[in-house]
Amino acid sequence: MTLQPELRTPNLALRRTRQVMRLSQTEFAAAVRSAGLALGAPNQCTKRLVQKWETGEHVGCRADYLR
Repeated sequence: MTLQPELRTPNLALRRTRQVMRLSQTEFAAAVRSAGLALGAPNQCTKRLVQKWETGEHVGCRADYLR
């Protein structure tokens, strides 16, 4: 039995937004963490999480990251 690979849809809008802001994935993750602290909702955003969002491995994100 052969398993079909998961089809992923890259989040090109997020990637483009990050690139327009001239931020690396590491810098973008730091900005998400800083915004969380400023809003009183700390989060654990990392470069790897940003990569997963951009590649479509994670389709969405938790509400505290969206804020």
